Amino acid sequence: MILLFLFFLSGFSGLVYQVSWLRLLALVFGVTVYSATTVLASFMSGLAIGSFVADKLMPKIKRPGLWFGIIEMLIGVTALFTLQAFQFSERIYMLIQPTLFSQFILSFIVLLIPTTLMGASLPLVIKSVRNPSLAYALNTTGAIIGAALTGFYLIGNVGIQVSFLLAAFINLFAGVTAIWWTIKSKN
Repeated sequence: MILLFLFFLSGFSGLVYQVSWLRLLALVFGVTVYSATTVLASFMSGLAIGSFVADKLMPKIKRPGLWFGIIEMLIGVTALFTLQAFQFSERIYMLIQPTLFSQFILSFIVLLIPTTLMGASLPLVIKSVRNPSLAYALNTTGAIIGAALTGFYLIGNVGIQVSFLLAAFINLFAGVTAIWWTIKSKN
């Protein structure tokens, strides 16, 4: 049951990041449609890559709850890093050639790391719980709440940076709790 709640939190934080990345990249591209395309393309690509890799490694993983915890902590750290990575990539594409394509590629690469980690979490949780459909439903519910809360409250009232910090804290909490639970229950 603890892992299901943590997967709910994972979905929540994932969409806090997604909505925040959308707002950040709207400043980079100057147009929301380009930022939305970049965020969705990298988000879906990362989820697919992460899920594929984790599924292939699954036969070797003896304690998926432990790995879920590690991945959650890495998501928090790498997602926080995207704030600085966007600033750095902005300097790079200004040096090489400030085109829409270079902005897209560099932003896509920055987002691919945390989103690939997000994609790896689903197979790990599925292997750890008895009811995979409930896990997926809770993750989706967390995502819906995260998107709504971020879009309608967090960004407008506390800002993008605090939104990122909140989501990273949630990932770190979920990671530490998953590791603790796995060690305690020997799963």
